Amino acid sequence: MRKIIKLFFAFIILSISVQAQWINQNPGAGGQVQSLDPDPNTDGIVYFSSDVEGCYRSDNNGLTWKYIGYELRFNMCFGMTVEPGNSNRIYSAGCGGLHISDNKGDNWPSYTLAGYPLSRVYVNPTNVNQVFASIGFRYKNQVPVSFQNPQSNIPLSGRRIIFRSNDRGVTWDSLEYESVAGYRNSYSLDFDPQNANNLYLGAASGLYFSGNSGDTWSKISQPSGTFNCFGACLSPDGKYIYASFATVNSPNNAGTQTTTTTKLYVSPTSAISSSSWVVLDANGWNLGQTNAATGATTTAFNGAWWTPKMDPRSTATEHKIIIGTASNARQGLYEGTFTWNDG
Repeated sequence: MRKIIKLFFAFIILSISVQAQWINQNPGAGGQVQSLDPDPNTDGIVYFSSDVEGCYRSDNNGLTWKYIGYELRFNMCFGMTVEPGNSNRIYSAGCGGLHISDNKGDNWPSYTLAGYPLSRVYVNPTNVNQVFASIGFRYKNQVPVSFQNPQSNIPLSGRRIIFRSNDRGVTWDSLEYESVAGYRNSYSLDFDPQNANNLYLGAASGLYFSGNSGDTWSKISQPSGTFNCFGACLSPDGKYIYASFATVNSPNNAGTQTTTTTKLYVSPTSAISSSSWVVLDANGWNLGQTNAATGATTTAFNGAWWTPKMDPRSTATEHKIIIGTASNARQGLYEGTFTWNDG
């Protein structure tokens, strides 16, 4: 009997030790840079997310990197968000849900919203208990893995919702911003600097506003002849909103995602209407690019501007924006400076 008991315990110990040896070592093999997210609280800390290789942290402005994806359930990561005022608390959104860490990504004990394809988490700057998670693969439209949750098997269409938690990601509410189901990617969420209850959501189906922290939403009038919103950002005083709207090929058709054309617009937030938007690149911008194969120089932008970002050091009279491109040409990352004088 003693031998049987000893063998039984030995088997248990062996089983536990064998199971503990399996860790996520990162598949490698390339992949795309999905986001670079600096820690807003600590100089030098930067997070890198990849669609194949998981996520990394640099503590020296990118000179060296540490893999921090050992405990993740998947390697397709789309964005990291650091809690304002707390560099230890970070959120990693990806193709199969949301991971949460309280030690800068060294461990990921919390996993929530399992099965949902999430593009990013947004933390209320005045109430860190309130966080939002948005559905979408940013500009990726395919699901490489089938998850148990059926939501993740419908990446292109479904309920147009955004998730909200009032307890730092422990429990979640689903908030419907558009009652009509359909293409559901979302690209940006901005808090009004003057009132964090005011939210602006840039989504595949348009630009939306909520004045009550997401309880209800209204669709904002877009410039005439435009389709979806590829992201928006507010000026530091909240008085102006910049947004990228599609002008060619409705992005509601997944086949046009890489061939759509957009333009960048701006409007005062005090009274947004279809006529209040001013197009900033009406005639296109000469990007000065030369095609290596043909020698031809690009004379105007013909692609999709997406997710404009406002430099928080901008002033009331000078707005600095960085904006990327999502198109077959992938022209790169650009910065624009817009000077305001008497409105």
